[in-house]
Amino acid sequence: MLVLIEDHLGIKRMVTKDEILHEIERIAAKIGRAPGRQLFQKETGIRQADWHGVFWRSWSDALKDAGYAPNSKQRKMSSTHVLEKYAEAV
Repeated sequence: MLVLIEDHLGIKRMVTKDEILHEIERIAAKIGRAPGRQLFQKETGIRQADWHGVFWRSWSDALKDAGYAPNSKQRKMSSTHVLEKYAEAV
């Protein structure tokens, strides 16, 4: 399956699932970890709308397909913890 994408210069081209996986691997090799969705888009011009619902349901699913662990969600820190860390720093 191919999808039509338009890069930041307005050039349209077709891209496959394998090409997207290759780009994830290329960026991961460059930065030493799996890329986030926004970095991936910035580096490739491939938007979430180009792959979401076509190849994968989520960015985590795309990362899994490329052989990487999905990015973990960061937990919210309590206000007390933030204030304690701030107090330690000043």
